[in-house]
Amino acid sequence: MFTKKFLFRLIFFLSLFSLLSAEEAPDTSRWAKGPSREWHLTLESAQASAAKKNKKIYVLFTGSDWCGFCVKLKKEVLTNGRFKSYAKKNLELVYIDFPRKKKSMPAEQREYNSALRQKLGGGGGVPSALILDASGKVIGKVSGYRPLKQYMASLQNPTPFTGRNERRVLKPTGPSVPPPGWHTSLETALEKAKAGNRKVLVLRTGSDWCPPCMRLEREALSSEVFKKFAEKHLELVFLDSPRRKTISPEQKAYNAKTAQALKMGNGVPSLVIVDASGKVTARQMGYRDLRKFMTFLKKGVNSSSTAAVQK
Repeated sequence: MFTKKFLFRLIFFLSLFSLLSAEEAPDTSRWAKGPSREWHLTLESAQASAAKKNKKIYVLFTGSDWCGFCVKLKKEVLTNGRFKSYAKKNLELVYIDFPRKKKSMPAEQREYNSALRQKLGGGGGVPSALILDASGKVIGKVSGYRPLKQYMASLQNPTPFTGRNERRVLKPTGPSVPPPGWHTSLETALEKAKAGNRKVLVLRTGSDWCPPCMRLEREALSSEVFKKFAEKHLELVFLDSPRRKTISPEQKAYNAKTAQALKMGNGVPSLVIVDASGKVTARQMGYRDLRKFMTFLKKGVNSSSTAAVQK
């Protein structure tokens, strides 16, 4: 009898301690919702469910209304039946959005999302995802967008996560050199554009680390159709943000300042077309394929100004 009472009291106090020590999940009743009801808006909610169902946790960091690759990931992967089936059996899904245009997201949700990203050490750009165990420990990551087959393979075998304070040191591979015919100064390009009645294409890129940037250069910028079009209509400006290639501090600062003036955002590749007076006529984030890239260029060359560049 004494043993039963002792065990009962022990279980009671252990349960009470567990409840008191657990982080309290915020009230999300008025928060902006995720893609579907399967997605949690907080890690705490996902952890509670993952512990009961013996699942892992998939935390997605996204920019739903401005990041082209985030939109593509949602359309081609996250809403696909293959991803949904895998997630239903193995994952609890957490949706952490960083919108720029949506005004419906409450301030407390924005604060929570930023705090969680900082806490988990997600860092980097969007889209990116972290894989956690049910206790909330980060065990892997899946960075960027990939076609469905490759993304599912990465999801089932994620890259080991070392944390934001344990970044691998990359050895320099040489200087950052723009492709032939590209300027590294917007001012120089604008002067030539004015003299030749042309427009200016400005590219912000991560030439040695960003896969879509490498695809853009390999498939589009090196193509004859682009070269012929650019020769006739465009001056070209190359704003690189390399990680292994070397770049002078002055050029690095200039690139960042120019990208900010053109409101090119933090993602790469990012492109804008400006007229000779320095006004934006078209902008695009990301790269999909050569056909759509050329459509963007033609639209930008033929469009009137839409926004002034803020110096």
